[in-house]
Amino acid sequence: MTNMQQVRQLLKHIEKKIGKRGCEKRVYLLHCVTSYPVENHFANLNSIKYLIKNTKQIIGYSDHTIGNEACIAAVAMGARIIEKHFTIDKNFSNFRDHALSADYIDLKKLVLSIRKVEKQIGKFNKNIQFPEKKLIQIVRRSAYAKKNIFISEKINSDNVIFLRPSASKSFMHIKKILGKRVNKFFLKNKVIK
Repeated sequence: MTNMQQVRQLLKHIEKKIGKRGCEKRVYLLHCVTSYPVENHFANLNSIKYLIKNTKQIIGYSDHTIGNEACIAAVAMGARIIEKHFTIDKNFSNFRDHALSADYIDLKKLVLSIRKVEKQIGKFNKNIQFPEKKLIQIVRRSAYAKKNIFISEKINSDNVIFLRPSASKSFMHIKKILGKRVNKFFLKNKVIK
């Protein structure tokens, strides 16, 4: 139940008490929508990314939705802390918290799912992953003759088809061959090198 201006004011107040460095190290912010339960379209999980970008705090998520999906998505968006209501028995009472609380089984599934997602998130880069390296030549495609291509004929989309396996480690060779005239005969279904 705060906006960003109020969050900044609160952080400044805490900084006065424990210092800027203390505030950055010891104060964590958890995005939370106070509603029981929170309807999906009000969860606004993008606030997590907003808080990460606009503060120096560790950001988390305090969940009031039904189910585990919002918590898992929050972790994928950068939340480092998850707070979820817990109950031993969802039918214990009619109090609003029990309906949206996780029981032991729900919490166990949540933790396992979060640990899985943390592994899946990976690193902030774009590299060819280890298991992909051994599949590159098998899965990538190369230019093959769609029909017989005769000497001095231009290579184009009418006489070329892209098939597996690849004859090259790079798919960038396509630019080198399209529009070029061939200096040898290519039999139909043969790789063009």
